[in-house]
Amino acid sequence: MTKTFPFERELNRPFWFGRVIGYVEEENVKGYFVYSTKEKDLYIHEFFFDSPNVVREFLTFLHNQTDQIKRVIMNSNFDEISHFVGSPESGQATMVDFPSTTDHKHIANVGIGVMYRIVNCLAFFKELKEKNHLLSPGVTLSLKLSINDDFFPLNSSTFILYITNGEIAEVREDGPFDVELRMDIAEFSSMVMGVENALTYLKWGLMEISDESYSKVINSLFQTESKPMIVKAF
Repeated sequence: MTKTFPFERELNRPFWFGRVIGYVEEENVKGYFVYSTKEKDLYIHEFFFDSPNVVREFLTFLHNQTDQIKRVIMNSNFDEISHFVGSPESGQATMVDFPSTTDHKHIANVGIGVMYRIVNCLAFFKELKEKNHLLSPGVTLSLKLSINDDFFPLNSSTFILYITNGEIAEVREDGPFDVELRMDIAEFSSMVMGVENALTYLKWGLMEISDESYSKVINSLFQTESKPMIVKAF
């Protein structure tokens, strides 16, 4: 299945034109990728699939372009993308080499994309409670969160989550607690969205904890199976 989008207004993506290659099985789209070409480079702007078989079919298509294409360049949210290609190196000599690492190869350029922001921390958790959201099975804990928001001071807040068997049983603005976390709104938003985990922020001093023995338990509360993805341009 191939479709061509000749105008940006039809696609609303960060490139002027593109083609879509889709994989259809039993009248259902199981995956697709959007690409464009420039000279000898093929640029993949979006890449989605629901099984390894779809990936293999797409790779077959790309391999068949080797007589016309020198490199495939992918814009991707997948951190693990370098593990499924045979030769992930870019061919660019942009690594900073040290005497002990002279064989390091450049594989990717990394940039910061969309940044999440929780605009009402207390309401955020109250909504999770109403939806019976499961944070982490079996965890019972009273967690105090102290969030600082310099850009929007009204959003700075301190409250306590009472968690029973992984679910939020109660959200209160004061009361007894087992452990306290202190952080800025940027780290808090990224953590609860699954962009980064609590242990990373503790390691780099971007989060403070009143009792380090709770670190791994708290880390489990906000872990997700996969990071959020976005394909729209800003």
